Amino acid sequence: MVSWFAALVLWPAAASAADAVTGAGRVIAQSTIMVDHTRVRLEGLDSAMADANCATRIGKCVAIAKEGLASLIEGQTITCSLGHKIAAAYFLGTCSLADGTDIGQRMVEEGWGVAGPSAPKAYRDGGSGAKSGGKGVWAPR
Repeated sequence: MVSWFAALVLWPAAASAADAVTGAGRVIAQSTIMVDHTRVRLEGLDSAMADANCATRIGKCVAIAKEGLASLIEGQTITCSLGHKIAAAYFLGTCSLADGTDIGQRMVEEGWGVAGPSAPKAYRDGGSGAKSGGKGVWAPR
């Protein structure tokens, strides 16, 4: 009887803990990382880079984005707030480094990603700065 009571009391806490994952990160794709066995697609980023300077060689854009993301998260502890579930162990989410750096925002600020139409204003502003500054995928080729 006590174990059922404990399970009922602890169950909401366990469910809310599943809304976030923390751990080392690994790059899966230009806007997707793996944290604690969970794939997280960085919310607010758009993988479409048709306007980027490397548009005729989209593989080059992908490589720039993946390399930038890898350099940002390498050796870092990452916490991701999970949003919409895409598939089993695959979520949209926002992720940050231990120092509070928003990974998606940094991606667009460095020109390693493109802010999507529903991205936060900070992402869109950062993306404009990267484009006008010729950073990342916006660098002259």
